[in-house]
Amino acid sequence: MSTKHDDVRKLAPEFATFDDAKIAQMEAITGPPAHDLLKLSNLFEAVRTRPVRMLESAAGGGCLTAALFRQVPPEEIKDLEVVCGDVVPEMVELAAARSRKEGWKNVDCRVFDGTDIPFPDKTFSHALIHYGIQLYPDPQKGIAENLRVLQTGGVFGVSVWHTPGFLPYIQRADPDFVVPPPMQSPITRPDSAKTMLEAVGFTNVRHEDVSVPVHFDSPEKAVQGWLAIMKGLFKTDEIARRVEQLLRQEHGDGAFTLYWKGINVVAQKV
Repeated sequence: MSTKHDDVRKLAPEFATFDDAKIAQMEAITGPPAHDLLKLSNLFEAVRTRPVRMLESAAGGGCLTAALFRQVPPEEIKDLEVVCGDVVPEMVELAAARSRKEGWKNVDCRVFDGTDIPFPDKTFSHALIHYGIQLYPDPQKGIAENLRVLQTGGVFGVSVWHTPGFLPYIQRADPDFVVPPPMQSPITRPDSAKTMLEAVGFTNVRHEDVSVPVHFDSPEKAVQGWLAIMKGLFKTDEIARRVEQLLRQEHGDGAFTLYWKGINVVAQKV
């Protein structure tokens, strides 16, 4: 007999099937907080004034790296080297292709596991994870690995969601819905994130709230878009229809806006 706890919903996109179009769709949501995380990590100033060795783990298509190069012209960068990596080879290939297309300089795109980073201690001045830590099988281990590879005084930055825009509608459409562990992780809340990072050894933990407006043409297209990225998001087709109906009841048949909510957190190694 199954119970509501037996239902495994896949909030993780099927990254191995991604192409440039799906990356663009995803980064329409994750792009704005990428800029904000880089700013909170003081990277825009750092790359202009001193040598920077930056690690982007769980990088997907290289959202943070792309945002950095968009914001800072190459002629203003003093001395920058970036390692941009992901555990999914197909995503690393997309990041490498993007690097060539957009002309990223001194960027090494490679496959690696964020809980077992293949670099010596104290390699990087900045280590960042943009909407990936929640999908780690052991987030605490991933955080500890970032601490290990950071130089003394180095900065760790992480972005997390706690309430993606679709979540309240799924909760209403499915009485048996259990909020998945990634949305309940201690890293998703300011107080518990601070405790989690300090327990590993970080200090000077700061955060900013994130609220990203996401625009949709219609309820139908919203549900179709979510299914295209996360096929396991809805337990059944009936629940998908209920979500669409709830969206229509609140927003009508036309365009509407939802908000993806989370936090950006930075900390320092001493």
